[in-house]
Amino acid sequence: RGLIVAGVVACAVPFAAVPHLAGFWPLAGACLVFGFGEALVTSSSAALVADLCRARHYGTAMGVFGTIFDVGHASGPLLGGLLVGALGYGPAFAIIAGVLLCSVPWFLTVMRGCDSAGTLCGQE
Repeated sequence: RGLIVAGVVACAVPFAAVPHLAGFWPLAGACLVFGFGEALVTSSSAALVADLCRARHYGTAMGVFGTIFDVGHASGPLLGGLLVGALGYGPAFAIIAGVLLCSVPWFLTVMRGCDSAGTLCGQE
């Protein structure tokens, strides 16, 4: 859970900075940090899903996990493009970074209701 939170923060900070960076190397550095955060979130989320579900439901849980990630990866750029078109780069990237940061307390709240004893969020 800590790695997921760290990954989300590692994605949000450079994301907010991107419109304000000038030059290739600052942008490359921000992309490196963002990629590291994305790797943390993706791998740690898959491990968390596997920890929280019963063995007989691994296929279903991983299928739902993959679908949610795919929907996010497909819809994120579309929604980002709409925000950029409506508000410009700076505000759009700031809003997206804010949404990422707001997801951290939500995630931690939801995770309080989950345990790692083979149940998925209290469901038997």
